[in-house]
Amino acid sequence: MRGVNDQAGLRLADQGVDMRRAMIGCTVLSMTFWTMGVAGSGAAAPAGFAASAGGSSVRADFDGDGFADLAVGVPGEDRERGAVNVIYGSARGLTAVDQYWTQGTPGIKSAGGWSFGFALAAANFGKSAHADLAVGLESAAGGAVNVLYGSLYGLTAAGGQYWTPDTPGIKGKAEGSDRFGSAFAAGGPG
Repeated sequence: MRGVNDQAGLRLADQGVDMRRAMIGCTVLSMTFWTMGVAGSGAAAPAGFAASAGGSSVRADFDGDGFADLAVGVPGEDRERGAVNVIYGSARGLTAVDQYWTQGTPGIKSAGGWSFGFALAAANFGKSAHADLAVGLESAAGGAVNVLYGSLYGLTAAGGQYWTPDTPGIKGKAEGSDRFGSAFAAGGPG
C-alpha cells in the first residue's frame, strides 16, 4: 500500500493540495480520501467536516458496534478555538456519519481556551462498555481536558468531565504556562 499512498500524495501535491490538511485512510479493498476540499479550487468541505495542519487523531469504538471509529483533532479550526471530528466506522470502512465537537457544542465545558483537539486519547474511562474520548485544549488558565463518554449512539457530552490544573485532586497550581492537556496518553488495564 505504500506505493498507492506515495503516488496519490504526489498527484495531489502536484494539484496544489496541502497534504497537511488531508487525511488518507487505506483498507485492503479501497482507498478513502477525506479532505476540506482542494485549496484554490472552490471545492467546499463536506458539511460539518473540518481539517487543519496539526492536531492529533485516535482510533476507538465509541459506539460499540465492533468497528473502529476515528477522532481527528483540528486545533486551528474556528479562528484557533479548535474542533474535533469523529468519523464512524462500519463494515464498509469509514462513513460520512460524523460528529463535530467544538467548545461551543452544548455540554462541552470551556474556560474560553484555544486549540481544542490539540491532544486526543481514547480509552474506556468508565460509565459504559464503550470507548471514551479525552480532548485537550490550551487556555490562559493553564489548559484543560474534556472527557466525552461513549454510548450506543456514539460520543456524548452528557455526564462528561472537565479537568483543569485547579480540579480538586490535581496536584500543583494553575499557571498560564502549564499547558495542562496539551499532551497525554490513556490505556487499559494490564
